[in-house]
Amino acid sequence: MQTTHCQWCDQSIYLGQNPYQIFFGHDVLCPKCRSLLKPVYASFQLEGCSGLTIYEYDQTIQDMLYQYKTMQDITLAPAFLPVSLLKLKLYIARRPLLMAPSSLNVMKERGFHTLDRMVKPLHPQILHPFYRLDQSQQKQRTYIQRQSIEIHIKPFQTISKKVILFDDVCITGSTLIACIHALKTIGITDIRILVLAKHLKHMVKP
Repeated sequence: MQTTHCQWCDQSIYLGQNPYQIFFGHDVLCPKCRSLLKPVYASFQLEGCSGLTIYEYDQTIQDMLYQYKTMQDITLAPAFLPVSLLKLKLYIARRPLLMAPSSLNVMKERGFHTLDRMVKPLHPQILHPFYRLDQSQQKQRTYIQRQSIEIHIKPFQTISKKVILFDDVCITGSTLIACIHALKTIGITDIRILVLAKHLKHMVKP
């Protein structure tokens, strides 16, 4: 059942909606807040792999991610994907989504997988094949430390030859690059990347 209040501004979800949206819509954001999230579907390259970002990394995304992840506002999870999922489903093309690893300490504090809940509306096959040797948070590392992050594949992990790497934000790309290197060491080279948000500099809109 659709919520009656916007999960971001807490105003009535029905404000500004037409009758069709009221009866058939399933958004957790009101039209005004939804308009703040403008999909760009911009392409980029990372370590020879094709990537797609849904949004530009801006203040709205930053604020929503803080509310969702740091303040543990789970009700915001469905808000991050666009209302129309067709383009994303075509991009994923039934490939399993490999979730970028988070610090175990952070996961214990939050008590839930933030990435899993974001992509749940896509109904993908979700895998967590990676582990990190350094369990400190990204914000606790220097730029040099982020570039030297070590990520490995969990023992006895079965992964198909065609995969999608997913992360919420790509700033330096260090985590995704380390994941790509880990996959290539076990012979997986058909890798696509999907991120929620990324700076648009040096990217091309399809």
